[in-house]
Amino acid sequence: MNKPSKSKKTVNILKVIFQVLLFFILGWAGMMKFFNSDDLPFPWIKDDPQLVLITGVFDILGSIGIVLSPIFGLKSKITVLSSIGIIFLMLSAIVFHILRHETGDITFNLLMIAMAGFIIWAETKYLKSQQIV
Repeated sequence: MNKPSKSKKTVNILKVIFQVLLFFILGWAGMMKFFNSDDLPFPWIKDDPQLVLITGVFDILGSIGIVLSPIFGLKSKITVLSSIGIIFLMLSAIVFHILRHETGDITFNLLMIAMAGFIIWAETKYLKSQQIV
């Protein structure tokens, strides 16, 4: 049996850290949007309550999807698809903030995109090296 290389272990550790971070960040955001949206400091939340609920649903779905594979031993494609969904959600948020002239708020979205993108890269690199894809 081949031992994983040190770089492969490092990539895997970073991937898991990013999955956990995305799980907690999106989970927290989704729960706050459902149960405590009045306490969130974002001006757009007061403007459109339906949008708050819709984004809350997507936050929670992304949070759950990003950890389904490792928790339940499912195929890694779920993680990749969830990461793609998170990227689309964050790109939508960036467009939304730019249209509202809130460009100072997009740094967080870019960080989320970077983490989700790293997860996709790590998963597809790992899958290909294991000849699963």
